[in-house]
Amino acid sequence: MKKLRAGMAALTFVLSSQIAYANSWWNDVKNDRVNSITAAIEQGQDPNILNEDGHPAIIYAVREDSKRAYMALAKNPKTDVNLANRFDETPLMYAAIIGDVDFAKALIQRGAQVNRLGWAPLHYAASRGQAKMVKLLLEHGAFPNAPAADGSSPLLLAVTSRKADVVKLLLAAGADPKAINQQRKNALDVAREMKLSSIVSLLEGK
Repeated sequence: MKKLRAGMAALTFVLSSQIAYANSWWNDVKNDRVNSITAAIEQGQDPNILNEDGHPAIIYAVREDSKRAYMALAKNPKTDVNLANRFDETPLMYAAIIGDVDFAKALIQRGAQVNRLGWAPLHYAASRGQAKMVKLLLEHGAFPNAPAADGSSPLLLAVTSRKADVVKLLLAAGADPKAINQQRKNALDVAREMKLSSIVSLLEGK
């Protein structure tokens, strides 16, 4: 009985130590503690584990606005830069949302996929009107007419952002203003519905 109790106590200690270690990791990421994050990885911490919400550390860092942390993780060779969260979003998609070009460049340099089935980084960048990001992604081979999960094109999403400069970039790259989504609407339809006369003119080639 004593041996059993001792064994159970040892197991409890190990489990509590592991939980504390994990909590420390996520706390360091949240608080942008780059030195602690780097040291933890060197000591065996897996940077690709998911938190309880289904996000890897690099995406969690973006969500917490821990800029130094997500840049450090992007450059760390042990970080899987194509690992998606439980919503099937990749780090590059998050870089596209926030418009952090340096972050995107670091991810692409490490092999982040610019194109993917369904929602892709270009859709996210276009929907937020991130002109510099759209330009970067196109320069790295992003497909200007790639359909999102609902069939929407990057151009259609750019229209919803009301950013004419993004619309121009996509048109110059060969985006089709007549490509329809699952609701059978195209970029021109949306621009007219939103009464965006200057963007309508762009899409009509005037």
